[in-house]
Amino acid sequence: MSSTTFDWGTVVNKVQEALGAVIEAVATALKDNANVIGSLLVGMAVVGVAWYTVSRYFPAISRVLGRLGL
Repeated sequence: MSSTTFDWGTVVNKVQEALGAVIEAVATALKDNANVIGSLLVGMAVVGVAWYTVSRYFPAISRVLGRLGL
């Protein structure tokens, strides 16, 4: 009986090709959606600054929102 042997070079090459394809797909998705991602980050920053300002300068509003669980 003969056993099958693995060609480790082929296995490593296939794994590298698969990883390369995944990285390329992620990069393409990021590139295609860059405007949406940028807008989302800017929006999150604006909300964060607004939240900080309200909680800092209007502590009563912050306490009410805290009691509401927000």
